[in-house]
Formats: sequence, C-alpha cells, structure tokens
Amino acid sequence: MIYRSLGSTCNQPFNALLGPACPNTGFNIQDLSGRKLPGVPDMSFSIGGEVDLMNNENGLLTARLDYIYRGDFYLTVFNNEHEQVAEFDFMNVDLTYQSPDGKWMVDFYVHNIEDKDIVTGAFIGSQSNGGGYNLFLQEPMNGGISIQYNF
Repeated sequence: MIYRSLGSTCNQPFNALLGPACPNTGFNIQDLSGRKLPGVPDMSFSIGGEVDLMNNENGLLTARLDYIYRGDFYLTVFNNEHEQVAEFDFMNVDLTYQSPDGKWMVDFYVHNIEDKDIVTGAFIGSQSNGGGYNLFLQEPMNGGISIQYNF
C-alpha cells in the first residue's frame, strides 16, 4: 500500500496504481482557539550599551556589549511540543579604536561569547516530501578584526 505519497490529503491507506482510489474522507477540522500564533514568541528583546574607555587626543576607544533574548515559539498553529523552538539568549562584545583624526579605525569583536548552541528557527517541509524539519542555527562563537581607513 502507498500511504499519502500520491495524495497528500488522503488520510487512509491506498494504492494509486492498482486501486482502490483514495477514499474521500474529507479534511480533519480542528479547533485552534486559544493556540499561539506560529513563529511569534511571547517576548523578544535586545539591549546594548557602550562606554568610552578613552576619548582624548590619543583617540577614541569604545567598548560595547549587546544582549539578545527571544522567547520560545511554535512552528505551526497546532502548537505541538515537538514543533517548539526553545527560547534563547546570547551576548556579543565589541572593542573599537578610532584615531584622533578620524581617518582610521580598528574594531575587535566576538559574537556569541558564551559559545551557545542555539536553534533560532525552523520550517517544516511539505507532507509530499516527508515533512522533514529544517533548522536554522546561530553561529557558534566567532570573532574578528575589522580595519577601516577613510581617504
């Protein structure tokens, strides 16, 4: 028997090549009242702050810290527990030096400084291809140096 492979709305076993045809069982209507909207967390925010460590004739040295939080949410209107993306938070840090004449700048940064494994979102594939889950992941801890020169 072929199950749903040639008829994504058929909810009974059938064989499209040899018969019988998929029985017309209709759609399953479900009451979704009181459920959360998919992809919408109850709370989401980011906050950041920066302070000038040095601001004089030697240049400008600024430190910045950002905190990002997003609550959990469901992938579909059915609010199934296995379709829930967990809440997460992470921090980024940045240290920037700008020359006194403003011609050049050096920026050191580290993102996701706690090196957390974070799922930021997902989508569910269609029923016709098996309904697999595709996850979106936050980058692991990473950093770099940016050098800027203004001509």
